[in-house]
Amino acid sequence: MRDDFHAMGIHNKRTLDIHFPDRHVYGLLVHIDDIPSLEAQLTKYELAPIQFDPMDTTTLRDPKYTDSDPTFLAAECRRLFLARLKVIIGRLKDPHYQLAVARFFCFKQHFIPEDEYAQLTKSIKPAYVPAYKRQQTTTTPTAAEQDLTMGEANTTSTTTIRADETSAPVA
Repeated sequence: MRDDFHAMGIHNKRTLDIHFPDRHVYGLLVHIDDIPSLEAQLTKYELAPIQFDPMDTTTLRDPKYTDSDPTFLAAECRRLFLARLKVIIGRLKDPHYQLAVARFFCFKQHFIPEDEYAQLTKSIKPAYVPAYKRQQTTTTPTAAEQDLTMGEANTTSTTTIRADETSAPVA
């Protein structure tokens, strides 16, 4: 597939992922800014993008789903699509791309629920916490840290100063 794209003049580096959600359907994951140039290249070869709905229950062609309830089929489509998205995100090599794509699917497209997104980000970068869940941290030193620094202080003056600090020192 990537060889065909190269022959058509489509940059493989700009195609983040290729997957096959249905028969005779290719799903391409590209940056949103690259969509117009990709569509222009595809139209040169008489290939037109289609509006594919991954939540359509007719895409479930497994015989075990033939006598199933429509609400179950809709839930199963959602579950399978979410699993497919997680696999696609996991195949991306750079963790920054993984986080960006997961964030896009969660907050822009609303394909991934926020709790699933939080779990996904922990698996990508265990120390990552979404910005809206971060707590403000203070950098003031604790009393124990202050005591440590004061313990290192030394006095070099031998003169005594009166308590009011305005009188002359006693000799």
